[in-house]
Amino acid sequence: MKKLPKFTCCVSDCADNRHCQRRRVIVRPCGRSNPALGDLTPAPFKFKTSRSDIPGGLTNGQRAALAHSGVAEACRLRGECETLDADAIRDLLSDLGHLCDREGLDFVQIIRAAKKDWRDER
Repeated sequence: MKKLPKFTCCVSDCADNRHCQRRRVIVRPCGRSNPALGDLTPAPFKFKTSRSDIPGGLTNGQRAALAHSGVAEACRLRGECETLDADAIRDLLSDLGHLCDREGLDFVQIIRAAKKDWRDER
């Protein structure tokens, strides 16, 4: 019997595949489940409002509320409507990239570290 790799990352540009390992999913780089193993697609993620990774720390609900305020304020300062949607979040991320350029910070590395933190806090 042919041995399959234990884990293959489901995100082609992912630097580490721990998110796949936590879900115990073997997927092709395209993101589809491995047909040799049947459908191993993880269950849809459910947001946990009260989850906190540090006892007494901010909950995910509080983090989301702070982020919402930040996106709304950035929209307001740009003179745009304060609608929370993918465009508003993308615009703020782009603005943060420009800030990093100005300050000589590695925006891509910061995004990678933030994605890791976000996964850990979920």
